[in-house]
Amino acid sequence: MLNGIIGGSYRSVNTDSACKYLNNAIALDTKAKDSLFLFLHTEMLARTFYQDSNYLKSKNLALYAITEGSDHCPADEAIHDAARAYAQLGRFDSANFFLSRLKQHNLSPEEKVKLLTTKTILFEKEGNFKEALATYKEAADIADSIISSSHQQQLFLKEKCYDTQVLKTENIEIKHKKLTTIIGYSILVILLCTTFIVIYKKKQNQIKNILLVQEDFQSAHKLAMEDMLKQQSISEELHCALLSQISTVKQLIEKSYYFGNQTGKFNDAFQKMMRINTPNHNFWEGLKIHTNITFDNIITKLKIKYPALTEQDIYFICMRLCNFSAAEIIVCMGYTNSHSATNRQLRIAKKLNMEISLNEFILKVKNKEISF
Repeated sequence: MLNGIIGGSYRSVNTDSACKYLNNAIALDTKAKDSLFLFLHTEMLARTFYQDSNYLKSKNLALYAITEGSDHCPADEAIHDAARAYAQLGRFDSANFFLSRLKQHNLSPEEKVKLLTTKTILFEKEGNFKEALATYKEAADIADSIISSSHQQQLFLKEKCYDTQVLKTENIEIKHKKLTTIIGYSILVILLCTTFIVIYKKKQNQIKNILLVQEDFQSAHKLAMEDMLKQQSISEELHCALLSQISTVKQLIEKSYYFGNQTGKFNDAFQKMMRINTPNHNFWEGLKIHTNITFDNIITKLKIKYPALTEQDIYFICMRLCNFSAAEIIVCMGYTNSHSATNRQLRIAKKLNMEISLNEFILKVKNKEISF
């Protein structure tokens, strides 16, 4: 098959190469017992010999193809080759015989050109140049119409191909525009959704923060109210306790007037009243809480910074910060004279390692000039 194609290609440029490849093709067809291609290649070889002016070989091969290959492939091409070869050899009767075997009517333009070409060759060799010229012109006109029709067909096919390509290009552009539009809208939707989500989350966070602030405020307000109520309760308890201590002081003053110069009896009465009116544990705890609330946890901070301070020292500092008078301090602490209070004050100042007096320290704490 490949040798046949190559041989057919060489016929118009190099007949020797064409013959070589066509003979190879015929040998392979014979070996493969492929009758169809065998006689097709035989006809092509006969035509090649005709082009090479080897009319005898062309005639013989054409006759072989007609007689042996008519059952396998159409014999029209071989009959044309035989008629033309006989005409070239001057055997006009044989040429006319094979010409008469060709179909004369209802021919396609291509078949009619072949028939007129064969007649032209025969008329020319017979010397009938008038008929040869007539058939030649007719064949040329038909061939021109075929070529024109072919050109028109090719032009139509090219225009159709161009239109198809333009349509494909337009469709591709439309698809690209649609795709671009879809992508644009998709991006816009994504941006809008993202913006909405961000705004929504931001609003949610703002609401959440507001709720947290409200909760913190409510908690702080609740704690403040609890501290206020607690402080108020402690203040009321302290007030009652102080009134009791003031009453005790008044009773002591009355006793001092009553006993006059009877010092022993006054001391006995004083000790008895102090045992009865000594503040209990709840009083001191309430006083410490009240002092811490009023002076920014001063008692707790002092106990941490100065662990040497005793509970009695803490009670004394609380009373001084809460503006207890000297008489009230003596009564509450159960002292029998003012020297005990003075000594306590000196010991506390020493434990605090202060260069100033306790009175000055208390004043600075009240004025918030000292912080821990």
